[in-house]
Parts: sequence; C-alpha cells; structure tokens
Amino acid sequence: MPLIADTDKAIAALYDAKEFIGFIPARLTYVIDTAGIIRSVGTHRVHMGRHSTEALAVVQELAATAAEQEQP
Repeated sequence: MPLIADTDKAIAALYDAKEFIGFIPARLTYVIDTAGIIRSVGTHRVHMGRHSTEALAVVQELAATAAEQEQP
C-alpha cells in the first residue's frame, strides 16, 4: 500500500482538504482503498502521532476483511 506525501498540496486540493489550526493547515490523513473509496479520514490538532496509529489500524482491518473474503 503506497504512502504519499503531499508536499505541493495538489492532493489536498483534489480532496478539498481545508482544515486549519488558526492560519496553519492541519494534518489530515486519508486511507483510500484499492477501489478509490475513502475509508478513513483522520485529523488531530493536538496528538499528531495518532495519525499513523489510526491509519495503520484501518489498513490492517481492511487487509483482514479482504483476506477473509478470499477464503473459500
């Protein structure tokens, strides 16, 4: 599963991500599945470290669900 850094804000513009903390853009984390469906959006103004933990949990849940569906 790829991880993308949006350094030029092009992806943020595509998803209309305009979350701000005062005048500073907030950190938003999207988990998008292989079909292009947004499965999770995380935004934390104080606990930035939660992004990776929560995103990983969603990815693991999606992977487990996919594995269950593949079993005969």
